[in-house]
Amino acid sequence: MSIDHKKNQRDIAVGAAANYGGFLFRLSVRIPFLFLAGMLFGAEHYGEYVFATSFIEAIGVLCCLGFKRSIFGFLEESDLYKDPREAAKLLMACWKLTLIAALGFACLVFVFAESIANFLNLPEVA
Repeated sequence: MSIDHKKNQRDIAVGAAANYGGFLFRLSVRIPFLFLAGMLFGAEHYGEYVFATSFIEAIGVLCCLGFKRSIFGFLEESDLYKDPREAAKLLMACWKLTLIAALGFACLVFVFAESIANFLNLPEVA
């Protein structure tokens, strides 16, 4: 069984396009809510909301550890694509590592919530 690099690249390109399309869809769904939240809550609370959303999105990216892009490279470069059970083991290990990283970041944010709020000059948030 040979690897079809062109098909793999095509599949990755389709996946990237779907990911970008999903981002645009999420953004388009969020825009009306952002306008409504800005009008209802005022500029200060709206800014806090946007900061919190951005913070959570950034932590989410860090928790993925780049596995979205690199996992297919790991599978293609190794012999794991020949045995579905071995590929599943690799995917499960990546999932566990990502879950541990997410829990670690959540614990850090929980422990340092007051320090983060004081740094941002928002002690009422903590």
